[in-house]
Amino acid sequence: MKLRHKAGEADTQVTYYDAKQKGLILRLNQKGTKSWRVLYWHDGRTRSEALGHFKPGLPDHMSVKQARDAAANFRANKSSILSDRAKQALANRDSFEIVAERYLKRFVDGKRRSAGQIRKLIEKLYPAWGKKPFETIKRSDISDLLDDIEENRGARTADVTLAVLRRMMAKHAIAHDDYASPICEGMSRIENPSERARDRILNDDEIRAVFKACNELGVFGSLTKMLLLTAQRRAKVATMKWSDVSDDGIWTIATEDREKGNAERLKLPKRALAILDAQKKLRLNEYVFPAGRIGRRNGPGKHFGSFSAFGQGKRELDKAMAAILPGVPTWVLHDLFAAQPGP
Repeated sequence: MKLRHKAGEADTQVTYYDAKQKGLILRLNQKGTKSWRVLYWHDGRTRSEALGHFKPGLPDHMSVKQARDAAANFRANKSSILSDRAKQALANRDSFEIVAERYLKRFVDGKRRSAGQIRKLIEKLYPAWGKKPFETIKRSDISDLLDDIEENRGARTADVTLAVLRRMMAKHAIAHDDYASPICEGMSRIENPSERARDRILNDDEIRAVFKACNELGVFGSLTKMLLLTAQRRAKVATMKWSDVSDDGIWTIATEDREKGNAERLKLPKRALAILDAQKKLRLNEYVFPAGRIGRRNGPGKHFGSFSAFGQGKRELDKAMAAILPGVPTWVLHDLFAAQPGP
């Protein structure tokens, strides 16, 4: 196959046919872009499949030999390739929200006493998963979701969410031959429920170890200390703004639209005020605990520029605590909500 046209010479799209590989063509458009395609017959008409681009010297270049091999493979396996693609297109048509609403209507609404709670729990997942094709949700996606719920709302809530997802995905699998639920054994956050009948409360030695370990953990360390000193939820502390704190140390805790009542006012203790003074030296934006990088993210980070790297921060904290106080049982940031700082 020899190219004679150069970019800009053709007034219309030009197609070159390969003499060696049946169906292989190279298209040259008006802008000079050269694209490999393979022709095939389907449903009574000729169609074409994109293979790649002819871009010598660039990373995504497809040579003549590579194009011939790709075209031969497609034509030899056309039926299976098109069948798999049709199945995937059908699977991708139904989003998580569509499947979830179908599940709620058939198996939950009006049929279970806990229907209201189950619906609320599922609807909390819509911002992150609502538009996501249901059958593309992987085990790692579920694990990441449960990690976030455990850190923010506790292990029990994470396990309730897992139970709801397990039943929803099992029902979907019953009605779809090619679908298998990604949930497996060992994903529960409380392996033995009797061991954690209530939230874990850190003892004084553990709290002192937390404070000491946080000294070397930057913004995350300061934020964690504030969680202990104020007994406020992670999302509230993470999105604390400088404008929320008055000159006399009163923190006006912002409320969400869904929350009832007026904003809460909290007199910050001296230790908390000392943290604020230290954070002023790192002031990057309107948030007391700013993100290392500005970006969009879920949860507390949906507030532009607030800290959100909790998973990484907690791992570093666990490592630092192990050096100070070995053998500390597993705990999550949510547990600090019930803890009181030690001396």
